Amino acid sequence: MSNASNDKLWVLVADEAVAHVYELPKPGATLQEVHTLTDPDAHAKDADMRHDGHGRRGGTEHASNATTSAGLDETHQHAEVFARTVAQWLAESLQAGRYQTLRVVAAPRFLGLLRKACSKQVAAVITDDDNHDLTHMRAEELTARLFPAGG
Repeated sequence: MSNASNDKLWVLVADEAVAHVYELPKPGATLQEVHTLTDPDAHAKDADMRHDGHGRRGGTEHASNATTSAGLDETHQHAEVFARTVAQWLAESLQAGRYQTLRVVAAPRFLGLLRKACSKQVAAVITDDDNHDLTHMRAEELTARLFPAGG
């Protein structure tokens, strides 16, 4: 019985380490945060790679390159696990009727992982996806960027 204007629209804004879920309460309104999922391992590994990488570069380049490659592989694995976690949470929320339509904005690499991880049911309600990392933006900024005409 609901029509498109009564459907609950969620917006997922994510990268490899954090996924913010917002709801657009009504056309023209500001996005309201519903939930945030984080991957603490991704934050820790990213920080470790930045700090440790500089220290290791003082040694041989070969060791640094091998370490960097291993770190990137591990980061990719963490991102895949996080994508599955986000996809599972979205599937459970959809099944519970918490939203009817979903718009996805994710960092390019993570968007690909998320597409693979999402169930057919979740994929069916995605109205739009955008490969940009906007996780640093506040709700007001996101609203203005994603819904420039107010809806």
